[in-house]
Amino acid sequence: MAANFWSSSQCDLLLEARERRAEEASRAPKPKARPRRRQIVLRGVEPEPGEPGSSGGGPGSVVTQLVDYAVLLSKELKIRQRPVLTACAYLWRLRPETLDPPENAVGWSELDDERHITAVTMACVYLACKVEEQPVSADKVAGFSQGLCSATDLLDAELCVLEDLSASLVVHHPIDDVERYASLVHADGEASKVAMACAEETRRTDLLLRYPPHVIALGCLRVAMALEGADTLPWCEQNGVCKEDVKGVCAELVKRCRSL
Repeated sequence: MAANFWSSSQCDLLLEARERRAEEASRAPKPKARPRRRQIVLRGVEPEPGEPGSSGGGPGSVVTQLVDYAVLLSKELKIRQRPVLTACAYLWRLRPETLDPPENAVGWSELDDERHITAVTMACVYLACKVEEQPVSADKVAGFSQGLCSATDLLDAELCVLEDLSASLVVHHPIDDVERYASLVHADGEASKVAMACAEETRRTDLLLRYPPHVIALGCLRVAMALEGADTLPWCEQNGVCKEDVKGVCAELVKRCRSL
């Protein structure tokens, strides 16, 4: 287990993702991706709205549904905050092929679609609880599906998740840095609460795939301090943090809040 973000596999994955995006941007534009067969609907979770004129949300909105389902499951099982955030990070890291049901499966029904995606989501929560040292039994987790998934389905999905994540399971979260930075920028209690709420909301975005945790934490603090008329951007620059990255995090958070 890496003691800090910079020596972790999470940092390596972030750097690889940035290099991949830069390489893809330099190439000719790819043809538009084929849409999913249908929009995924999970029990107890409202689907995210798609683009105007579309029949459903895009890949990001699908993952947002899964994140919401993971949060519901975690509340039911009384799981601490950190395993929930780790499970959400796993969901964002999964490849679309892992989330999508097989296209040519014989006799594959909509119920099979729901069972598959539910099992994968539950497997992320189950695995995160083990990693964050709050283990729960597979039977207890599967019981939340009300008979849709069995413990065997969950354990099979866990193997798929482990393979997709290449067993890189330790996640460093921005919420760990918010409190420390709040004291450094002299944020009061109310601003700290707002920043923590923003950090929790990042679980519904892919920010952790695009920015280091400390940059996300500073973006959350900037949003919170802006509500009080203060700007932390000069402080970020003085401490060697790229202001454009912090601005990017803030823009994503504001966009997220406007969509609520």
